[in-house]
Amino acid sequence: MYRTEKISFEDGHEVDIQVYSANSSVTYLFMPALGVRASYYLPFVEALQQESVNTVLMDYRGKGTSSVRASSKVDFGYETLIQDMAKIADHIHEIFPSTNLVVGGHSLGGQVGCLLAARYPEKVVGILKITSCLVYHKGWSGWGNVQVRMAGTLFPLIARIVGHFPGEKVGFGGREGKTLMKDWGHNALTGRYELTGTDFNYESALHNTLKPLLSISLKGDFMASYQAVKNLYEKLHPDSPLTHHHISAEEVGIEKLNHFNWVKKPRYVARLMADWLKETFR
Repeated sequence: MYRTEKISFEDGHEVDIQVYSANSSVTYLFMPALGVRASYYLPFVEALQQESVNTVLMDYRGKGTSSVRASSKVDFGYETLIQDMAKIADHIHEIFPSTNLVVGGHSLGGQVGCLLAARYPEKVVGILKITSCLVYHKGWSGWGNVQVRMAGTLFPLIARIVGHFPGEKVGFGGREGKTLMKDWGHNALTGRYELTGTDFNYESALHNTLKPLLSISLKGDFMASYQAVKNLYEKLHPDSPLTHHHISAEEVGIEKLNHFNWVKKPRYVARLMADWLKETFR
């Protein structure tokens, strides 16, 4: 069971968060993948609650319970998502005083969690990312490398022409802010987080981030290759305590495991995460 709370931002944006309480000393703030509503992950966060982990599930701006949708008049990028997540992190510390807050999520959510930990290290104690990678094309070889470079060039261009990114028509993500796809494309082509709308040096901050991190990747996941997943966490301080599980379809119990369907049978992933959280932050 969970309760829903509405979070309001200074620019008028509102979003609901789902708060799962398990009387734990650890709380996990989870952000979804690009184009995915938070409600898709309900079976997963319920499994985490059963493993005695507090979990807060959030939609990112423009999705699900968010009060805005990307358009030629409504735009947002990575920096906006980081600031949104930071506000929710502050709210979590009010809900669960003295909690050990771990941030991250699935794919895009894991990227934003890493960037939040780099910018506001005082807000969090660790990072937990699932199939979350550096989008940089060198994380793939062969045709995959070409595809990522093409996407990094074309997707921001499409978003700039249309006024937003029509992911539901392109077949990647959903309706996204043009700045979000600009930042995504820059990362795909350069491997660097040089975000629109801020002078903050995320590359330097990431390198200085010394937080325990759990990274989960899936064997055969084209959208987040093993090398691309490594490339993201290797941006952190080399002394950051790291645990990386590269798991198989057999372990999860899904014959054709992919970037998204692990949520359908979440027990194995939830148990891995809960064990790490309890051991690391007890």
